[in-house]
Amino acid sequence: MTESLNQVELIYIFLSLSIIFLFFFFFSNISKTLNIFDKPNEKRKIHSENIPSIGGFLFFSIFLLYGLTALFFDIKSDFFLFNKQIFVIIFCSSLIFFFGILDDKVNIGSLKKSIFFIIIILIFISNDKDSTIYFIRFGTLDKVFALDNFTFLFTVFCIFAFMNFFNMYDGINLQSGLYLFFLSLLFIIKNIEVIFFISIVIALIFFLFFNYKNKIFLGNGGAYFLSFLFSIFFIKSNLILSKVSTEEILILMIIPGLDMLRLFVSRLIKGQSPFLADSNHIHHLFLKKYSNTQTALLIFSLTFIPYLAFTYLKLFYIILFIQLAIYVFSVQYFRK
Repeated sequence: MTESLNQVELIYIFLSLSIIFLFFFFFSNISKTLNIFDKPNEKRKIHSENIPSIGGFLFFSIFLLYGLTALFFDIKSDFFLFNKQIFVIIFCSSLIFFFGILDDKVNIGSLKKSIFFIIIILIFISNDKDSTIYFIRFGTLDKVFALDNFTFLFTVFCIFAFMNFFNMYDGINLQSGLYLFFLSLLFIIKNIEVIFFISIVIALIFFLFFNYKNKIFLGNGGAYFLSFLFSIFFIKSNLILSKVSTEEILILMIIPGLDMLRLFVSRLIKGQSPFLADSNHIHHLFLKKYSNTQTALLIFSLTFIPYLAFTYLKLFYIILFIQLAIYVFSVQYFRK
């Protein structure tokens, strides 16, 4: 049985590598055929030419291959335990991805997107109880807080919030790619779906290179799909496997989460929609003084360095406070 599983894993790796190489060989032609480009027709756009925004196709294809392999060949997995779970996550992820692709083409309104995503999240957690947050466990406090009647509401909020702040975080070259690269490495180190995340890391290396060259963007399809998928991995890694702590998740998500909260509050105070696109994100503020690459690396360091510090020092509250303080200081300083 072990030998057959190894064979299946080798076939998956070979096919995923084939997808990666073929994609980056043909992605320009694919983008032209589908006519999916990020166009510089808004003031907040930094680039000055049409850029293919189909990076999500690569990661969706790798995930679809992995899901179908788990569905039909019984690949060893801590997440895809039952055929129903596999089918549901493939189905819901596909709907989110293609809806995001449609948004890339025709720019769907924020209200319609929000309603659609909430419905899909509800469908998903209703059919996969392992992805429902029933409690919050804080190791530093040695406390477990049961959510009781707020279970579904809190789960929907967490997934929906992550999808939104990641899409907002995906604003300049390298930023979202570096973030995903780090999260994927973290899952590999913690022995979570290693085969899958190795293929994601390899794909991200190529994506980061072409993204750095301003040749390809992730697109809304990729941003919404990947954030939905990674949120599920975080929930199960925390609640089912107990391999990623609540403290780790907070440190990893506090910077993009704070930026979304700041922008939402600011827009509401001005009487605007909280989903209104603008150029007040933290990366836009940093770009006033630094280059795109410097900005991406600086913002990435606000997550990477605190996480390393927590890993070795375990001073959760101090590290979280420092992250919060640096973020507030940075916003005030670079806003000038």
